[in-house]
Amino acid sequence: MAIWVDPGKYRPVKKRGIAEVRHLELRILDSLEKTFERIFGDMSLSQFHDLLFPGNQSPLVQRRRALLIISRVRMVAAVFALLTPLWIPVDLYV
Repeated sequence: MAIWVDPGKYRPVKKRGIAEVRHLELRILDSLEKTFERIFGDMSLSQFHDLLFPGNQSPLVQRRRALLIISRVRMVAAVFALLTPLWIPVDLYV
């Protein structure tokens, strides 16, 4: 791991290598996928991508259309569940 000095601030800054950045990206994607699996059941991140962009659906998505519709309903319900408590202060103010 190389350490270089920023000439403007004169403090050492760690420079991450490509392998470290890739490892960090994989950890972030893995944690996102685990979060989506907890929320949406047995759906993977790629299946969630197919939910948002329905143009290029895989054969698996085409076969499991009912599960995907339920997942979409859950996604909308989750958005409303988050936004409803946030709207309470607005109602109290007005």
